[in-house]
Amino acid sequence: MPAGTTLKVHQGDLTVTTPGAVIDGVEVHGLLIVKAPDVVIKNSRILGRAVDNHVGLVSNVVSGMPFTIQDSEISSSVASPYANGIFGSAFTAIRVDISNVIDPIRVIGGDVEIRDSWLHDNDHFEVDISRNGTPSHDDSIQIEGGNDISIVGNRLEHADNAAIQITQNTSKATLGNIRITGNYLNDGGCTLNVARTPATIANFAVADNVFGPDRKFAQCGILAPDVNAPQQSGNTWEATGATVVRTVLK
Repeated sequence: MPAGTTLKVHQGDLTVTTPGAVIDGVEVHGLLIVKAPDVVIKNSRILGRAVDNHVGLVSNVVSGMPFTIQDSEISSSVASPYANGIFGSAFTAIRVDISNVIDPIRVIGGDVEIRDSWLHDNDHFEVDISRNGTPSHDDSIQIEGGNDISIVGNRLEHADNAAIQITQNTSKATLGNIRITGNYLNDGGCTLNVARTPATIANFAVADNVFGPDRKFAQCGILAPDVNAPQQSGNTWEATGATVVRTVLK
């Protein structure tokens, strides 16, 4: 958010129902829910509230309506295993700072662009009530489905499971046209973790990313099965400049 921005406080959830509405300079003490197309959120801070089911502090899960969020901050004021940052599909996130949530971004459909953003300091619970008392499964970005997903020029760090976790929820759209380029990627077990999926991920490229030094499995920058192996080029280790080689998920 630009230095010196003056914010107007909105107490409670803010549900946007006006097409093309611009939310500018607002501090939301609640959830921001998009229910109209072409909404723009900028120069704002979303702090959330106590929640008891899996939600995004900014979300279009119900409507699927496209929106843009830029030059804004998302950080949960209440630590919760149910709180995520942005949750949905058909959104563009540019220069967004997201912290203190389980998954800063959770993608469940296509037409998503995440650019020049900082996702960091995930919440993590060793005893997570949303996972039957097992540890939290926090990722910087979790992708469950959708086509045309672009992750470019971001800094992703501090997630326990993965900086980027790609799975295929069978209730979601088939994955394809995924581009992960020019990011700084750090932490997790394996930093980019690609699961086996019901259908092969088409047009999947991972290029020109720098992988930081921190992860549970030191050489596991990219984990993916052969069937979902991305096209790789220019990915390097920050410490040495050497090429990052994919670890094959057996």
